[in-house]
Amino acid sequence: MNIVWTPLAEERAAEIVASMKADRTGAAWRWLQGLLARVRGISQYESLSEGLGEAYFSPCRIIYRIERDRMVVLTFHAVGRHRKSARYEERPPAAPPSSPDRPSTA
Repeated sequence: MNIVWTPLAEERAAEIVASMKADRTGAAWRWLQGLLARVRGISQYESLSEGLGEAYFSPCRIIYRIERDRMVVLTFHAVGRHRKSARYEERPPAAPPSSPDRPSTA
């Protein structure tokens, strides 16, 4: 299935990336990669039902339309204030990887 982004969707995604990039460049890049993966995933699993849809991807909702042979990403709507997510925060270079299943040794 082809994926098409409207100019508004591109603009809003760029705004979110720019706001994240001001704090953490790596976090912004990881968020963008996650967003693209989420959109690809939606296009694979929503291909049977035509019409409007939305999916959550922090800090926004993805608004899209499924058509016969393509998915159109219409826009993004912010959900609350943008807050930093621990998932996308950068660790210091020497810090061990964090895991929610493992207690911290600090």
